[in-house]
Amino acid sequence: MLERAIKKPRIGSRLLALFNDADQEYIDCLKEKAEELEGFNRLRIRPEFSCETVGEHIAEEFEKVNLIPTLLFVDPWGYKGLSLRLINSVLKHDKSEVIFFFNYRRINAAVDNPMMVRNINRLFEKERANSDNATPASSIASIAVSPKAERSGNSGQVAI
Repeated sequence: MLERAIKKPRIGSRLLALFNDADQEYIDCLKEKAEELEGFNRLRIRPEFSCETVGEHIAEEFEKVNLIPTLLFVDPWGYKGLSLRLINSVLKHDKSEVIFFFNYRRINAAVDNPMMVRNINRLFEKERANSDNATPASSIASIAVSPKAERSGNSGQVAI
């Protein structure tokens, strides 16, 4: 992505790239590799690199601001940090999309695990996760997050 932005000044002058990982070593390595790219200094807006755990505080921040068209990629190593609130906090903005890694096996294993109730409730929302009609993740995880996503009203919220 950064390489393309460097080669295309129109993109490079507009791109705001924020990279985050809970592992400081990964972030340091990514930052080092990015800065080694030929033409990195031509980017008008310097990429930001941070090291924090994704959680509800990120969704709260996204809810407070008007985002420019955004592509949010979330790879939560399973599902920690991923929530409908986070997804909806980005999708409510025009021309924004969310891509996330969703590990069905880990979710299915966690659905009936009492130690995982909090994470499952955050991911599927408590009412859905605990309903009498709750089913394994492979059935309830048909979360549509694309331009053709089924949306409830004009709010841009994801419908499950």
